[in-house]
Amino acid sequence: MRVTNEQLNYNGAEMEMERYPNGYMGKIQYWTMKLNDEVMNTKHPSLDLIDRYHRKLDYFIQKQWDKCHPQVQQEFTAFE
Repeated sequence: MRVTNEQLNYNGAEMEMERYPNGYMGKIQYWTMKLNDEVMNTKHPSLDLIDRYHRKLDYFIQKQWDKCHPQVQQEFTAFE
């Protein structure tokens, strides 16, 4: 049985809705706290950890944005 892209997208979105039914704000809060704690570490803030936490935070902010602002795909037709 062949699976279409639409089925994959639907199933992936459905799985994500089950995993995070209330969105990603909890993840955003968690990674914001981790980032803030590392930046405010007065002894030895680790740039590697700051970068890692920033990337995680950026990822979940984008996921939340995509969830709140679904993008409508448009069909384009090529003209010759």
